[in-house]
Amino acid sequence: MLERWVADAASRSADYELLGWDGPVHDEHMERWLDLVLVMNTAPRDDLDLNDFTLTAEEVREHERIAAAGGYEPWTLVVRHKETGAWAGFHDVMYDPTQPQYVYVDSTGVRPEHRGHALGKWLKAAMTLRVLDERPGVTHIRTGNADSNDAMLGINREMGYRPLIAQSVWELPVETAATWLADRGVALPAPD
Repeated sequence: MLERWVADAASRSADYELLGWDGPVHDEHMERWLDLVLVMNTAPRDDLDLNDFTLTAEEVREHERIAAAGGYEPWTLVVRHKETGAWAGFHDVMYDPTQPQYVYVDSTGVRPEHRGHALGKWLKAAMTLRVLDERPGVTHIRTGNADSNDAMLGINREMGYRPLIAQSVWELPVETAATWLADRGVALPAPD
């Protein structure tokens, strides 16, 4: 199936091409990478009231230093629109040699204006085939997803992913929390 998805990209995603790298983001790619990663702000958030995240080159480099110090090996794929050169989506994974049976998916995202060309399938299939080829000791690939992300859940189910753990995120307005604490005699620090 994964090989078919990659082969199907020749027609369904013919206007696109893959590029990739191992390790840190190359300096010449940093500006485009910082812009592309923000596509994750378009991922479903259920009904949580979350702010969009931002990212700086310094934060990326710090994350890379921490990963390298831990021995982690990141692999990244980007799908690029051939005509415009626009970076349309990405998929990245992390390999931890101290746990050689696992590969961890960091993110998979496709810009809204490029969706509908099976780019997510192509990215995930190409990376998974590489993992299977170059890391034969890997027995599990772990990823995470919001329960409302139907597109990615569909891809993951087709690939054979199954639920392992669940996480619940609870949210309440600050005013409600302050009232609850005040009712219990807990003093809050004064705002700066």
